[in-house]
Amino acid sequence: MPTPENSQNADFSNASFSGAFQLNEDLDTSLSPISASISLQILTKVTRLFNAGLEDIVNELFQNARRAGATQVKVSLTESGNLRIEDNGCGIESAQTLLNLGQSDWEGEIVESEDPAGMGVFSLANRGAMIASHHWQVQLEPAHFSGQAIAIVQSTEPRIGTCIEFPLTAQEQKRSLSTVIENAARYFPIPVSFNETDLPRHDFLAGAQMIKSWRGLRLGVSGDYRWTQRSRDGALNFYGLTVQAYLPSLCCNETTLRTRVDVEFAPELKLVLPARKEIVQTEFFEQLKLELRKTLYEAVARLESHNLSHTHWLEARNFGIDLSLARSELEPFTPAIADHLAGQGWNSPQPIDATTIVVEVDELEAPQQQLFARALEKSDLPFTFLAAESKYQGYPWYDELPRLSFERIEIQIGDRILSPTEFARLEEFPQQGIVDQITAIVTRKQAGKPDTELRLELDVGFGAMDEFEYIPSLDEITIAIARHHSLNPYELAELLEASFFSPSEDSDADSYETQRENFRESAQEESIRLLLSSESALKARIEMIVDRYLRWIVPSNMKIEVRVSPISSDENSERTLFNRSVEIIGNPEETSES
Repeated sequence: MPTPENSQNADFSNASFSGAFQLNEDLDTSLSPISASISLQILTKVTRLFNAGLEDIVNELFQNARRAGATQVKVSLTESGNLRIEDNGCGIESAQTLLNLGQSDWEGEIVESEDPAGMGVFSLANRGAMIASHHWQVQLEPAHFSGQAIAIVQSTEPRIGTCIEFPLTAQEQKRSLSTVIENAARYFPIPVSFNETDLPRHDFLAGAQMIKSWRGLRLGVSGDYRWTQRSRDGALNFYGLTVQAYLPSLCCNETTLRTRVDVEFAPELKLVLPARKEIVQTEFFEQLKLELRKTLYEAVARLESHNLSHTHWLEARNFGIDLSLARSELEPFTPAIADHLAGQGWNSPQPIDATTIVVEVDELEAPQQQLFARALEKSDLPFTFLAAESKYQGYPWYDELPRLSFERIEIQIGDRILSPTEFARLEEFPQQGIVDQITAIVTRKQAGKPDTELRLELDVGFGAMDEFEYIPSLDEITIAIARHHSLNPYELAELLEASFFSPSEDSDADSYETQRENFRESAQEESIRLLLSSESALKARIEMIVDRYLRWIVPSNMKIEVRVSPISSDENSERTLFNRSVEIIGNPEETSES
């Protein structure tokens, strides 16, 4: 782009350009050059900007002591209820440094590695403090930090290091101070004592199954559940100050491997100032997370075996880590249940062998999976049925296994072959749902071989499944029973519950337990009606009601007979009137006396 100096256009000569700028400046000062500045009004707000809690103050003062080269920190509770923190570091040369917001007098390696912000002492702005170092002492109040008063510095006897004493709030005095100090000292690199008692210190990566150094950091991997991202200790230790961070993790062998980072000397790692409670999202941090993923795979390589997905296996290879293939084992096939709150549970994996066949049900809802499982259970197929696991796709041992996939269900009545949807729409529904035959059609597949269709007999089927995009309630289901079935009412009720019970989580719904109990009673009644008779179903229903509501109020030494019979019906309503009588046989008082 041409500049005013070399432009051929007379309008952009130096003279005309500066003249035009001067004219615009006279007319509109908003176009004047600008630069950053700090308003003195910010000082009046420091008590709100730096309203730090006790944990933050203790951590900040510990960090200052470490930067000052201290080899020991002493914490004590004074008789007046103040907290005193003393160190034997190099001290503070000038008291004026304390109130220079944003100015840091640290030099050399400290500036390079830790990026001090010059705001640490301002964590005391809301409560004030007495600070003494070298040969001076000053009492600072909130008004001094906000620039509304001048602090007087007094001369004292020379001392080593720095002493800071500040008041505690009433709530802080009631709390366990020792816990706050112990937490701050736990991973602090310098010995700390509280009320003349040495506090224990620990390695931040204690319990790691693997530790390595990388660019001034110690990287650790552990399957310890206490290494969770939300633990009190955080995921990164910055010289005793622990920071929460979402670092890479990896599920392997039924355990979650997690990572932690311990800072040694890492100038490239930046924390959000002034509190340093978050990591700045820099390119270095992205490289760190990548290195942590590599470290996770290095830890897996030390294991005897693993169950990582093929995708993870390939990622490890991209990092230059040659892992063995995942263990050739799968969980037994267990059909899904409709109850989304109950969980599916976990079964121990089984090694694959010559009898293994994989059951694929990813696209099937709970009712279809339950029927598929029942068909396999009643078949004479010479296989061990194991569950498909998509994460293993790509491993040769998995891709070569034979598979069974569910295709459809056929319901036969006479010469007619019906789908579940057609069966549900029948105008003349068969008595008690009895049909001539129910067949599950499945396909056997294996790499390098043609597909084979298998027909498996079923003794029960459900109608209308093809129509529902949700788990229907029991009264929406039509049930088909094969003529030569081997079902009993209890078995059918269990199948109905597994297939269709899905509790409502609406605020006005009954509790989970009540919903489940109501469904079970309805399923048992319906199963008895279908497999025995309506009279048996009614009797079972009454017995369930007695068991659920009455057995709690009948004394063990008393017999009660209840008779209920309809006496009339109101033609204008569906309500039936009943004649009921209750007779108590046996007097509990007489029985107890005898």
